[in-house]
Amino acid sequence: MPRRTRLDSGAAIVALVGAMFVVIGSVLATVFCWGLPTDWGIERRKLELVGEVTQAAIAEGRRINRKPATRIAYRYVVGGVAFEDDLLTIDAGLVAAVQKPGARVALEVDREAPARSRIAGTTRSIFGWGGALTLLLPLLGLVILAGAGVMALRGRG
Repeated sequence: MPRRTRLDSGAAIVALVGAMFVVIGSVLATVFCWGLPTDWGIERRKLELVGEVTQAAIAEGRRINRKPATRIAYRYVVGGVAFEDDLLTIDAGLVAAVQKPGARVALEVDREAPARSRIAGTTRSIFGWGGALTLLLPLLGLVILAGAGVMALRGRG
């Protein structure tokens, strides 16, 4: 008959902490890494070109860090096909540089998915590349959960 293990209080607490890291870390990673796959694709298959600003105006009801956000809409052409995209920003220097419709703006476009673009020097993910560090939280939670399992199997919980 196989040995049955019981999750004792010490292992149960460690398992609970690990599960919390997995759940909360997964939520944070989802929020902080939103847009990161697009940034990754653009970095890997970058096509640099110049686009044209179609609109730069305060985005009503949108705020970033409690500051009014500016929506910069732009268009560009890849392989004879026209695309349009936009960006929300609070970067005063960027807004000043492209404030008038018709202004030229440097773009980075995904060569294999040209509908994915960004203004050069910006990222699509909310927290930029640093947001990827939040992926460590659920990974740490899994390690803690594995440790709780080892504790239970060894009878140290």
